[in-house]
Amino acid sequence: MRVDRVLGQIERDFPEHLARAQRYVRQPSVSVTGEGVEAMAQLVCDDLTALGARTSVVATAGNPVVFGRLDAGQARTLLVYGMYDVQPAQEPDWRVPPFGGEIVDEAGLGRVLMSRGATNSKGPLAGFINVVAAIRDAGEPLPVNFLFMIEGEEELGSRHLPEFVAAHAPALAAADAVYFPAFRQDRAGTAMMQLGTKGHLWLELRARGGAWGGPRERAVHGAYSVWLGSPAWRLVAALSTLVGPDERVRTPGFYEQTLAPDPDDLEAIAALAADGDLTAILAEYGATRFKHVGPPAELLRRFFFEPVLNLDGFRGGHAGAGTKSLIPHEMVARLDARLSPTASPEAVADQLRAHLVANGYDDIEVTVLSARRGSKISAREPVAQALQRAYRDMGVRGHVHPVNVGWVPLYLFETVLRRPYVLGGLGHGERQHSSDELMTVDGFRRFEACAVWFLSHFAESSGRLSDRDAPAGRA
Repeated sequence: MRVDRVLGQIERDFPEHLARAQRYVRQPSVSVTGEGVEAMAQLVCDDLTALGARTSVVATAGNPVVFGRLDAGQARTLLVYGMYDVQPAQEPDWRVPPFGGEIVDEAGLGRVLMSRGATNSKGPLAGFINVVAAIRDAGEPLPVNFLFMIEGEEELGSRHLPEFVAAHAPALAAADAVYFPAFRQDRAGTAMMQLGTKGHLWLELRARGGAWGGPRERAVHGAYSVWLGSPAWRLVAALSTLVGPDERVRTPGFYEQTLAPDPDDLEAIAALAADGDLTAILAEYGATRFKHVGPPAELLRRFFFEPVLNLDGFRGGHAGAGTKSLIPHEMVARLDARLSPTASPEAVADQLRAHLVANGYDDIEVTVLSARRGSKISAREPVAQALQRAYRDMGVRGHVHPVNVGWVPLYLFETVLRRPYVLGGLGHGERQHSSDELMTVDGFRRFEACAVWFLSHFAESSGRLSDRDAPAGRA
């Protein structure tokens, strides 16, 4: 593949490329409500079919998965993972209609596509499909074979993707590696790539009136608190056993499964510490200091590798206007834990339950809302090296983030398919899950050019660091 010819094709076709991104974001596909999901899945399916891929919309117990195969007769095969679903757009302060796909000017960024899904993640999905089309339209051979797995439930925690992957493991195992296209440049132009995710555990703790005391069926007047126990205080007391004043988690075993950074991770952290200004993060989030004191490299190590338990909020009782005094009959706290890539979220939930029982709070109900496993690969995997080379080809500084502290179902590729992966790409987007979500138009162009270089380098690579030739459970 002659890269220069493909880059020239992208420039000639860029208005149509941008129009595809607009078409994608204008089609609602809200996974939590189902709005527009089927139509969006079909839109992606039709576009992949137009590229020459054998594509189908595969039903699951939830939202469908778009699955496509494009055989170019090449030695290497790349599985492209993506998502076509988005979060609701109910924020009241949008500058533009959230599904309008409008191009507007944004201070400090220039022209941007402002719409729900622009950066998370319809923009990158449209951009990658544009790249495959540009290779074809430039008359160049595709450098690799492609598999496409585009799901519609990422915003719901990829609830039914494990079943899909298990059912299609023989076909998916034809891939040598997996790529999740994403905009990963900051406003200064520095890019990153991510080599895994932390695990995620989401919990509810519920205190009710019962044998220990407190009203059982309904709230009662606060004046009776001299006689009756309070589920609100009961829940606060139980929560106080979980963490200390420094927010270190007291649950036995919580830190035992923590993965230690390897030498490549430490090198990546040192480069980030030397190149970045962490105090800018404080300004961005309106904070005055970090929770822990230490040099930047230590703060970054904690950020990427240390597990944490966060208290998201409370539900119950009265905190509104007026002077209403009451003892609630139940109170709920919602927590989430970000875990080491190697930790079992189910085991962490069991440890938390056992800890509450051991401290006399066996009445506190613990409900696991979601338990998502993490994953991590080496920066030396050829697919990761190919993306790093693409950054350099584009003249962009690229940093390795050992993990993404959010969550994506990357563990499926490592543990089920036994295939390495990488998440990244050039381009800049902001405000995912928020009003005025956007991607920059210039960044969209950079993303497509970077993807061309990435495919060229991946096609030239060979092998994997370890033997991942068979999906888990297969010979």
